[in-house]
Amino acid sequence: MNLMDMLSVDPPSSIYGGEIDQPSIYEEGEAAATATAAALDRGIVPQQNLNVVNNNAWDVASSKRNADTSGIYYIPTSLTETQIVLIQILLHLISETLINEVKLRRKKTSIDSLLEVSSMSTQVAASGDNDSGVNSRVKNVQLIFMCFDNLLTINNHPSLLVNHFMPKRLLLSQPTSSQALMSGKLQFFNKLIDSVLEKSRLSHNEHYPILVVARNNKELELIEGLIIGKELRYTNSGNLKLYDDKRPVNEEEGEGAKKGVFLNLIQTQQLYNNYMNKPTSSSYRFIFSFDSKIDSTNPSIEMLRSKHACPIFVPIPIYSIEHLMLQMPEPSSGGFDMDIDVVNDADAVASLTNPKQMWKLKLLNTLAVNFTKFNHALHNGWQSRFYYDTYGIKMKFFHENIMHPQRIDDLFTTFNDELVLHYSDDRLLKKLNTIYGKQIFGAMELGQPLTVDNFKYQFAELLAFKLREMNLEMDEVQGEGNKEQKGDSEEGIGQKRLITTSKQVHFDEDENTIAESYHKLRKLNDDANIVDRKLARVENDLHKFSEKDAELENKLSQLKSITEHSVSQSLLTTQSTQLENLRKELTDLQQEYDRLTNETEDLRIKYQQSSSEAVIESQKQQKLQLQLEKITNKMQSPGMALLPDLIYKDTLLTNQHRLDKLRHQNKFLESFYHDQIEKVLVERQSIIESSGGASVGSSSRPSNRISRDSTPF
Repeated sequence: MNLMDMLSVDPPSSIYGGEIDQPSIYEEGEAAATATAAALDRGIVPQQNLNVVNNNAWDVASSKRNADTSGIYYIPTSLTETQIVLIQILLHLISETLINEVKLRRKKTSIDSLLEVSSMSTQVAASGDNDSGVNSRVKNVQLIFMCFDNLLTINNHPSLLVNHFMPKRLLLSQPTSSQALMSGKLQFFNKLIDSVLEKSRLSHNEHYPILVVARNNKELELIEGLIIGKELRYTNSGNLKLYDDKRPVNEEEGEGAKKGVFLNLIQTQQLYNNYMNKPTSSSYRFIFSFDSKIDSTNPSIEMLRSKHACPIFVPIPIYSIEHLMLQMPEPSSGGFDMDIDVVNDADAVASLTNPKQMWKLKLLNTLAVNFTKFNHALHNGWQSRFYYDTYGIKMKFFHENIMHPQRIDDLFTTFNDELVLHYSDDRLLKKLNTIYGKQIFGAMELGQPLTVDNFKYQFAELLAFKLREMNLEMDEVQGEGNKEQKGDSEEGIGQKRLITTSKQVHFDEDENTIAESYHKLRKLNDDANIVDRKLARVENDLHKFSEKDAELENKLSQLKSITEHSVSQSLLTTQSTQLENLRKELTDLQQEYDRLTNETEDLRIKYQQSSSEAVIESQKQQKLQLQLEKITNKMQSPGMALLPDLIYKDTLLTNQHRLDKLRHQNKFLESFYHDQIEKVLVERQSIIESSGGASVGSSSRPSNRISRDSTPF
């Protein structure tokens, strides 16, 4: 071991005595490294030391604990051939970028790597070459992000790559088998629903509710197109149904509608934002999530699983990018967003050292190393036997362990052991060079380098090239099968497409013709109903006329029988006498009838008069009754209990007022009389004094003589 090995970015694992984030299994010497990579490519699993085994065991144990606490259990599925081809195309597109990243990483030393973050900004400002290098690295990061997102989309369903509206007729016209062949998750879901339906039929339509979660409406429509036509009930909480059966339901069918399999299709965000507080929401057998990033700690899901902790099953295709994400978890962001938008040079530098970018790059490299497993699976026909070997007949293993979901989650253990997570750079380069070649799917020259702008264009070009290659292969197969009968005449996919298109046009025309005929049939049916009603009326009239005709025939026969036989004179006399008697009786009865009619008329007039009087009296009685009720209500009102006290208080106040008035009058009179008396007394006294003063000078008369006049009072 030399100094350069110790300072390299990817040092040998013997330095640390264990494994690091991206271990390298170099041995001393270039020849030894090449021999080791060749041995690994031949299928020899690298021997792990005790420390690695202990780390893997701890990872498995920790994942089990997380599954037990979160309730999320991952179930293995397989990728379809379509998905494998699309993944191969994406890896071919991104392989040159990955090769450049590996070569750039191998050229650098660890000291350069440590100094890169601190001195990158100054180098960017000082050197124009470094500016172009940073831009190229940023473009590589953007390409890696685009490829990573497309791989996740392909894992769910290849149709989700197209950003246009999927016609409803296309979803309804495709058979279930062709829809399931597009996605491994849908294939597993289709087998699971079929087995659940079979189990429900055997258990006499036992109620079996399932909650199905998807990311968006387009994915829900694909799921709905898969389950339409099956003997089950479902609701699409995210959108309207693709097909709504409006036929009337019988009573027996209405009672049976509450039984059987029931699916509730819902979006992830809709599940997060709306609490599932319905009475049936807590009785789901399990939750099947097509969203691998479902959050079981969301309050809505916790409330949903509060009464019945139903398991959450997430399908994960083996050896896919999602499978690798389980083995290499996403680095924690610590509450910060790791996705950096490149706006300036500082953002560009930050994007190069972003842990999330390094994690995605590591996942893509690991996927490229393990991609050969898909080729072996295709050649060995392993995909056709996968579900039978893993879950048994009719998903027996799944249903037997649905109450023990950890056993289903443990199925990943076998596939985890087959993954190559630790590899050398030489082996990675060899795998990438194998995937990336100027010739892919036969002969294909990429005329321009891959950029962010032409990524989708080149992806579509490679996909179209693959379709043309499949067309040529089918032409060759059809040419060999028809060579003896038709010679050199071959019918390609293009011709078949024209035939299919013409058939579809004829189908559309037939549908229009049937629609027009249906309207004509409805009109004829209405006319037939009118004619039936007229016929019924004619039959009733005919029946009445037939009865009248029979009666007239009887009378005619009687008259004929009478005219045919001779009548005696005595019989005529007797009948005439009887007729006279009958006339008299008729006259008497007529007179009696007239008398009774007159009496009845008189009684009717009297009754009308009495009834009018009765009505008037009843109205008066009602008025009096209303007045009585008003008086009674007043008498029974709470104020009546206080009325005596109020009357007594009012009487006291009145008497007190009168008493005060009398007192004031008496006081006034007393003062008045007193003043008058005082006035009289004063006048009298003044008179006396005046009279006595006049007789002072005379001595002949006494001084105390009183006047003889009467004293005024």
